[in-house]
Amino acid sequence: MEPLRIGILTSRHVPGLRQLLEDPNRNVTWELTIVVGSEPSLADLPLLEEANIPIELRPIRQLSGFRNLKTRETYDDDTGELLARGKVDYVLLVGYDYIVTEPLLARYRDRVLAIHDADLTQRENDRLYAGTHAVRDAILAGEPEIRSSVYVVTRDVGRGPLLLLSAPYRLALMALDARERGAVDFLDGYAALHREWMVSSAWGPMLRRTLEMLVAGSMKTVGDVVWVDGAPGPCRMGEAPRDCFEPETMVARGIPRSCPFIGG
Repeated sequence: MEPLRIGILTSRHVPGLRQLLEDPNRNVTWELTIVVGSEPSLADLPLLEEANIPIELRPIRQLSGFRNLKTRETYDDDTGELLARGKVDYVLLVGYDYIVTEPLLARYRDRVLAIHDADLTQRENDRLYAGTHAVRDAILAGEPEIRSSVYVVTRDVGRGPLLLLSAPYRLALMALDARERGAVDFLDGYAALHREWMVSSAWGPMLRRTLEMLVAGSMKTVGDVVWVDGAPGPCRMGEAPRDCFEPETMVARGIPRSCPFIGG
């Protein structure tokens, strides 16, 4: 069987790239076909060149009227053509700073996946931490731990079906104390450090686990749910979250009753 062909869209940096390139399954069950960068430079360029990964830098901000939707749609249509020429099967958004528009989503329906900073199962009427400052928002809201998420990208930004959650990253005691004291300035700085800790240690294993599921063909998107091995997602890495043991909150938090989770 031919390896699954993966394309990555990023901006300045691909978190978890080194762990991904060190995956023993690379070039066996999957291959990184191309990395497309949205900025004039990419911090991972030497690592990618050493691994002989094709790179395409397509700076969005250098486009005339790049904030215009039509301009962005043209850009994404051209990106889709580029990926299609490389016979890419799945597209991963890793450290990508922009919203993906319809031309690319239509070409890769249910085959564009993104990593997001925070736990997208947390909700009231909507997902609580779908914004661009998700870790900070979760910390200020009183969450004791934070997980990153992998989800299927749809037109509804940050609200696609969930595939995978990282292991929990608990807040340091000093952050809990600062929150108790209302020290918002301190928490702003801490949030950046906490996010960096999560991104640097969790995203590589999450990418590898995601690719394992894609290669195995165990993932299927039906409506707003990703099914993995016949169970409704998301799967969870590390220990089971607290709400798995609180049946009265599971449905409200969007956690399926099967509550599947996987190690490491």
